[in-house]
Amino acid sequence: KMLFSWYAADYCTDPDFADKRPEERANPSMASWGDDGYLDQQRLRLPAHKFRRLHLNLPGSPEGAAFQSEMVIDAIERGIAVRQPEPGVTYHAFVDMSGGSADDACLGISHLGHDGRVVLDRVMNQGPPPPFDPRSAVRRFVAVLKEYRINTVTGDAYAGETFRFDFENAGVGYLSSDGKKSEIYEAAEPLLNGHRVVLLDVPQLEEQLLGLTWRGGRIDHPSGEHDDWANAAAGAIVAAAVTAASSSW
Repeated sequence: KMLFSWYAADYCTDPDFADKRPEERANPSMASWGDDGYLDQQRLRLPAHKFRRLHLNLPGSPEGAAFQSEMVIDAIERGIAVRQPEPGVTYHAFVDMSGGSADDACLGISHLGHDGRVVLDRVMNQGPPPPFDPRSAVRRFVAVLKEYRINTVTGDAYAGETFRFDFENAGVGYLSSDGKKSEIYEAAEPLLNGHRVVLLDVPQLEEQLLGLTWRGGRIDHPSGEHDDWANAAAGAIVAAAVTAASSSW
């Protein structure tokens, strides 16, 4: 018969590793890696659920909150709700559009700071509460995009089909996002965990980020709630981070 040992952060059958730290219990070959900082690097690079699955041998999609609350709260610069455009700064924008009947339409704007952190400069909605004219939201957003010298905005495919011409007719190009909403949240999480994001002090944004949950293997808002502010902010943050990573090659 075949015998084997089980190594995971929460349980290990090998007596030589059973009493060690969770990271050591799950990685018996850790001493041979030659890089003491490898797991710390992976923890900052990967979303928490992927780190758990790949490096701790734990379930990959835990139920409950998608983001660690302390990471979100630590990232907020209290008292700052808007950062005005500055000369010489390149800004990135993401929009979560809406048909206007129930959900907000939201715009997020960010830039890469001198210290390498992604700074959220603006997150806003259409103004009047739903129901509203979505084309009025486009005009409102275009005016702000031009303040930040932004000529192209990214959003989901739905808005790309519905509102592309509205943005383009107003002089702003529209790109459909390569990633789905859950993928954008997953990309934003390691940035937050690595203290590489500076958020705004906007109650709607904080509430929605803290309220995101895992639902059926995806990050989404709880049933009956909304995540428009969170999606716009996360999209803008990831856009700036991706651009910075691409330019480093």
